[in-house]
Amino acid sequence: MKKQPHFDANSKAWIISLIVMIIVTLAVIFGSNAIYNQVNGNSTEVEPAALSVIAANVN
Repeated sequence: MKKQPHFDANSKAWIISLIVMIIVTLAVIFGSNAIYNQVNGNSTEVEPAALSVIAANVN
C-alpha cells in the first residue's frame, strides 16, 4: 500500500472540483429562487431563458 495520503494539497484537481461545486451550488440556489418567484407570481428582473423554452401551455 502507498504511504501517501489521498489528499494532495498541491494538486490542481481539487481546486477545479471546488470551483465547479461552488458554481453548481450557486446555480441551484439562484435557479430555485427564480423558479419559486415565477411560480408564486413574484416579479424577478432576470427571467431565465430555459423556463420560457420549457414552459408549455397545456389545457
